[in-house]
Amino acid sequence: MTLEMNRKVKDLVRLALAAERQRVPLKREDIAKKVLKDHSRAFRVIFEKTQVQLRRVFGMELVELPTREKAQQIGVSAARRAAVHREKTSTNTFVLRSILPAELRHAELIDWGEDAALMGFSMVVLSLIYVNERTLSEERLHHYLRKLGVTERPHPQLKSLEVALMRMVKIGYLDRVTSSGDSGDVSAIEYRWGPRAKVEMDEREMADFVVKVFGDQAPADLVQSIRRASGVIDASTA
Repeated sequence: MTLEMNRKVKDLVRLALAAERQRVPLKREDIAKKVLKDHSRAFRVIFEKTQVQLRRVFGMELVELPTREKAQQIGVSAARRAAVHREKTSTNTFVLRSILPAELRHAELIDWGEDAALMGFSMVVLSLIYVNERTLSEERLHHYLRKLGVTERPHPQLKSLEVALMRMVKIGYLDRVTSSGDSGDVSAIEYRWGPRAKVEMDEREMADFVVKVFGDQAPADLVQSIRRASGVIDASTA
């Protein structure tokens, strides 16, 4: 590796870590502007060598975010949305994802700092969406959260329910999908997993999280029920 290439790899590693610290995605155009400059054709080489360093030193890798879901997809079945999600659509936008084994990603080993409460809240919201065929109306989400004691009242860490949900949207954990009536007014709001959640969250670990919430009261077929409710298993054939 030449000295110039080595310097650019280090610059991209620093840029990726800084973007993740701020919880903002890293765009290819930012990489070209801040790192590659006059060497934009070397993107693929620099990117792959950066991946090697990130995996070896930090136990992380850059992954491309999928596209956000659009308003007209409200009411589309979970199976159809999954098919759309599999389509090859490049966003040229990346985030860092941990590649550490599950046993090294326990909560007590990670210092989330000020985001600790938000991360816990995010797991609850994402699990609720996951077990409702991956989409949940705003009304139903608020209903479930009220049952868990989360209301619109001010919260010392989350500030408020609306602020917390909008923070999840901004980070990329949630997609807030709206549809409009004939008059142009918003007629329906749905929440789904956002692009960051799709690349960060392991569905098996999400199912395990739900099982842990049930504790000793979890029925024997709970995991299969979760997979059926999430759309992984067709309810008509389960």
